[in-house]
Amino acid sequence: MAATKTIFMTGATGYIGGAVLASLLERPDAQTFKIKALVRDAEKAKKLKEFGVETVVGSLDDVDLVEQEASEVDIVMAMADADHVASCQAILRGTKKHFEQTGVRTIYIHTSGMMTVADNARGLHANDAVWDDADADGLAALPFTQMHRPVDVTVVAGDVAGYVYTYIVLPGVLWGHAEHALATAGIAHRDSIVLPLFSKIAVARGRAGAVGAGANIHACIELGEQVDMYLRLLDAALRDPTAVPHGREGYYFGVSDEVSYYQITRAIGEAMVKLGRARDPAPAPLTKEEIDKYLWGTELLGANARCKATTAKALGWKPSKTTNDMLGTVEREVKALI
Repeated sequence: MAATKTIFMTGATGYIGGAVLASLLERPDAQTFKIKALVRDAEKAKKLKEFGVETVVGSLDDVDLVEQEASEVDIVMAMADADHVASCQAILRGTKKHFEQTGVRTIYIHTSGMMTVADNARGLHANDAVWDDADADGLAALPFTQMHRPVDVTVVAGDVAGYVYTYIVLPGVLWGHAEHALATAGIAHRDSIVLPLFSKIAVARGRAGAVGAGANIHACIELGEQVDMYLRLLDAALRDPTAVPHGREGYYFGVSDEVSYYQITRAIGEAMVKLGRARDPAPAPLTKEEIDKYLWGTELLGANARCKATTAKALGWKPSKTTNDMLGTVEREVKALI
């Protein structure tokens, strides 16, 4: 019987983390993992225990708690806030303690995002640049001011220091409605961000809207296929953490296809017309006031982030869902809001 591996997980009640956790619990070898999740909601923590998951109630801001939990496990899977520097530093302090006490390097799988390679197109144009997760030099040269970079750089530094193996997962625009057991139990989030968000905007204003012309292009990935990549990465790292690209080379892009925001918002517009909530299917540019109200005052969702998953696919990962598959789910998103 395989030795039990301990996992400390953040983001376990979120859209990505909940799906990853649910898949781990459904595996034939689930009994070989002892999982503890950091959960803010005491009621959800109680429900998770019914699924055999140990819990600790707290948040990423409870850095002493995060450090302690990270010091006691073989694996850390961080799937919560990609920009929470303090919790990342706490995890690394914990993994360093673990190494000092055991001489064994922790496996640390961190979730970042494609916006780390985003440009400033503001929805006005596409970009021919396609980032490759195998281009370690190019990724290392990204400005520290790019979204997610402060945490990503901190994570990599831990690996370079030699006390932890780090692997950074960068999902594209995620889509798909979560139907796994933790979602149906009301523990984990069911919905992604981009499609529900732009559907909400369209319903509120009576017409689909995009940042600028929506000409920007972004990598996209279906939830289940993204989960498959996490689990392949975990399995590969458990077999031999040195045989899998890690640290400076350990970036894994979650992408199966790409989509323009015009395609997304046009599909929303067509659904709005079909459902009698709009007359014109064409998206109209969002005003500054609407961007402030719905998009946190930033035009970041007008950025290009085109990517190629060379390193991720070397795991044997074979995502197959297309842009058309993604757009085929749009009407459901709109219907859910009206």
